[in-house]
Amino acid sequence: MPVSLSNPTLSPNSSSANVLSWLKESMGLPGAELHLKLRGNILHVLCETSASLGQSAVLLKLVRSLLEDGADRVRQHYPQVYQLYVYSRQTGNPTPDWTAPIYLNRLERHLTQLVLENQDEADIKATQSLLEQYTQGQPELGGGSGAMVLSNLSLARKGDPEAIAWYLSETLSTLDVGVWVSIKAIPGTAHLHRMAIAIDDSDPAAEAAGDGDTTISRLWILCEATYSPDPSLIARPTAERLRQLQLTQFKDAVLLLQVRGESKPDWSLRIDLTPPEEMLREWGRWGDTDAIARLLSAAVASWHLGVTAELTNGTLHLICSPQSGDHDTQQAEGLEAKDAVLEALTTPLSDLAPQGILRAVIYGQAQNLPGVTATPAWVHYLDLPAAEHSALANTPEYLGQTGDLPAIAFLLTRLLNPSLDDRLATGGQRVQLLQRDGLLHVMVDGPVAPRRRLVAPPINEYLLSLSPVGVQGARIYGRRSGQSQPAWTYGQDFLARRRLVPEATPEFTASDAYVNELLVRPDGPVTAANLEADFEAELALGQWVEDHLTQGRQLLLRSQLLTNISPDTPRDGTDSLAQIGRSDGLKIAVVWA
Repeated sequence: MPVSLSNPTLSPNSSSANVLSWLKESMGLPGAELHLKLRGNILHVLCETSASLGQSAVLLKLVRSLLEDGADRVRQHYPQVYQLYVYSRQTGNPTPDWTAPIYLNRLERHLTQLVLENQDEADIKATQSLLEQYTQGQPELGGGSGAMVLSNLSLARKGDPEAIAWYLSETLSTLDVGVWVSIKAIPGTAHLHRMAIAIDDSDPAAEAAGDGDTTISRLWILCEATYSPDPSLIARPTAERLRQLQLTQFKDAVLLLQVRGESKPDWSLRIDLTPPEEMLREWGRWGDTDAIARLLSAAVASWHLGVTAELTNGTLHLICSPQSGDHDTQQAEGLEAKDAVLEALTTPLSDLAPQGILRAVIYGQAQNLPGVTATPAWVHYLDLPAAEHSALANTPEYLGQTGDLPAIAFLLTRLLNPSLDDRLATGGQRVQLLQRDGLLHVMVDGPVAPRRRLVAPPINEYLLSLSPVGVQGARIYGRRSGQSQPAWTYGQDFLARRRLVPEATPEFTASDAYVNELLVRPDGPVTAANLEADFEAELALGQWVEDHLTQGRQLLLRSQLLTNISPDTPRDGTDSLAQIGRSDGLKIAVVWA
């Protein structure tokens, strides 16, 4: 990615000097003036000469030198560099004559292309076999620099760490942030990331179910910069680009930002890598019409058809119509293939078994224009599993009213993610729930820290209207994904209840112990004796504070500088204002005059 060359600067350190001298020698330009500028993972090289340079000849010499030992030499001084970006311009010109990227992990490919461009017969024969070997089984990579990008992108989608680092550096290098990527398997913790509901230690069955020997791979991304950029600048673009790769071999990624020269990361970020299709199936399982429509549209896309959905009284109405912009012949093909289209729609819909949807009506419609009622070409009726199984017949809202935590988690997640496109692109805002002692603890996190005024009041109002059984109040927390502690807290009691945690009106402030229960499982069950001991300790502390306040009040009253405005008789026997003599009143007036 080109950078501004208006004021190129040469770093005086020995690393730059060593690399510059090597570049002049390898490119065969001892009299040229070279400038270096490091931006993230890209080392920009500006070559200024009195006469214009031939691009292929200069790059061919440079690539050959890099293949010998130059790449190692560059990485020795700049270990974060994955790409060189070469500029050539004549002295005095503001713009370069040509620019060229060189990917250090694709030097063989660069060499074969440059040899073919130079039309050197001896070199062509020597490198022809290398080119055929490189492109074997990959006919789409037979082009130029665009094919190089496709090759790196293909490797990144396969989970290659170096290719992923290159892919992310395309965006982060503009912020002068370098990227390293590594992969580490984490055994026995997969179930913790897949659950929106915290495991309660009092349930032995849940404890046994969580003891699987599951191993997942986590993608670790280390970013280094000369400053600490705001997480919001990096979180969203990084999450979007990683999720575009559809890395199904990873459940999540952890990004660590470290300031150059520091020993510890400045902040961390967790990115959900759950595939979009899996997210759609999760919501479709709960009966979300938008998610179901997208899943079914993908199933009939080969017939150039799309699906819109509408839910009415437990019946899902699906309108299958040609996509806008398709030709008449494609529309006819989709409508005539009724049996094949119905099979493509009914099979995934029955497998999905959406919650609270008893039946579906599918309409094959030639046109689907807004505000226009058209007669469908065919109609098909389908009974869904919810019509036969009572456990699937209840709607998520009804289950939420009964206190079903998975249903409440889905309802709150959908409330906080009104845009399905945004959730699929970034992972959206995630909701974790924990119910204890009549309180529903709600942890909300996302790539960008949620704002309390935009998250807490809607959740509180929704829970009030839903009125789940057994929930006497809500405690809501917000944080950026990857943080160990919440950035803010919010709480409200729906019913009068006995306080177990000190709180300040109007916000609820929970201790770290209560907050950590939302993030990791506690070491042991919390018993009533523990809660009672904590409560007694709070009472003792409150009584100690009250005693000291009383003593201070008595001293002030005895000094006659202040008086007690309470109509009750003081417990210490001090006189009220009505019993103070006239002379004493004059003394007070003189003091305050």
